Amino acid sequence: MFWLRVLGAVITGISVLAGCAHDKSAPVHETTFAQPEYAFDASFIPTLVASASPLCQSVIENAATYEVQILYTHIERDKNGAPRFSSTAFRADPSVYFNPASLVKLPVACLALQRLHELVIPGLDAQTPLAIGSSQSCQKPVQR
Repeated sequence: MFWLRVLGAVITGISVLAGCAHDKSAPVHETTFAQPEYAFDASFIPTLVASASPLCQSVIENAATYEVQILYTHIERDKNGAPRFSSTAFRADPSVYFNPASLVKLPVACLALQRLHELVIPGLDAQTPLAIGSSQSCQKPVQR
């Protein structure tokens, strides 16, 4: 369940960061929709992620090496359904190129490996070769 919460946070972070200004001088909190300024709590996200597994803890401890940037946005709704956003960031740096799609890769890979482990199919593990076909002329098949 932890990874599902992290994945939800990541997807929320992608939607927020995708709207961020691309001007390197613009603060991280400027988006295309109204957002409060992020509370840069340096301990919230590392504590959340590190509580999951030693691998996650290692990634956070070596955040500079892995160029980790995380933006977590919690959405609460009032009695009328109006959203209220509470955001916190870890190593968010507007002067460093950021590709929001990259935020999805690690949690999805972790979820896939977890599911693979749960399936317990003989001969199927993390080392099983992957084959991806192509359905369009612009696509190339992948065999790994």
